[in-house]
Amino acid sequence: MRDVDVRGLDVVVTDLHRRLGDGLLATDIWDRRTGWQLASHNTQPEAVALLNQLTEQIDRTLAGGGHPTLGDYLILDLDDDHVVVLMIHGELVHALILDAAAIDLEVLYGVALPLAMSAVAEAATRGVGPGASAQDS
Repeated sequence: MRDVDVRGLDVVVTDLHRRLGDGLLATDIWDRRTGWQLASHNTQPEAVALLNQLTEQIDRTLAGGGHPTLGDYLILDLDDDHVVVLMIHGELVHALILDAAAIDLEVLYGVALPLAMSAVAEAATRGVGPGASAQDS
């Protein structure tokens, strides 16, 4: 995996927690090919593994059927007012597990997600070299 600004990813996680409060049940950012977690809040390793498999399976199924593959995000509406948002940034995937009843959806969709997508994309392309890269974390 190429260098990734892991400190920048930590800032994304902290900012999401600040904006979404207790409605953010968990968030993880990981390398799509390896499943290696790079940043998290209330990490959910089992969910990361399952969501990574799901993302890959959806992409393979779409491509195999001659359809475009996943774009920038995927939203799963679950029972009990839970929502999973998967944001895809090339080699990185960022998952948010949310309590929809405890968050302001306007803040989520209008502010938090666009800022997080932009910041993760920037961290993924910025790479800060040895000492702060994903390989050295």
